Amino acid sequence: MNRKNSEGNLILTNTQKYLAAQVARSNFKPDLFGTLTFSSDPFNGNVNLFDKGLTEQQYDQVDKHISMLLSRLNKQYVSNRWYKKSKTLLIQSIFSIETHNLRYHVHFVAQTPVGYEQHDFRCDIQDYWHSLPYCYKSQVDIQPVESIRKSVTYISKDFEKDSGLGYSKYTNFS
Repeated sequence: MNRKNSEGNLILTNTQKYLAAQVARSNFKPDLFGTLTFSSDPFNGNVNLFDKGLTEQQYDQVDKHISMLLSRLNKQYVSNRWYKKSKTLLIQSIFSIETHNLRYHVHFVAQTPVGYEQHDFRCDIQDYWHSLPYCYKSQVDIQPVESIRKSVTYISKDFEKDSGLGYSKYTNFS
């Protein structure tokens, strides 16, 4: 758990400081913060956080869900040929994978694409997530970002705790 200093402020890990500084230096201005869960257990109750190989396999399966979500969003907001375009044209986002009570979930911050409404983008994220396997009628909570630094440090809080959890490989911002 994060510790607090004498003024009650969180003491950030080096990873959190580095990520927050990277975001501050970039053109990435996330305006949505969210949590995506699974409605049913894709691992049939066999979540393993002790066997590094099995944890990585499960992490990869959750990561594939993120890939499918971003693929649909990029097709919707960038074009069907998004994979051939410049990286800066892709949906800008940071995703992290965590477990709580042996249930995987995903936190993210994302930037609404230029020229589109935040509400529409939020609805599409929710609809596309619900269309994925194990995600139908799952809990999805997407809110406007109040503080970029706080949102980024929150989603990176467990990055140093467990080597099997952390950034999704599909994180992209510039």
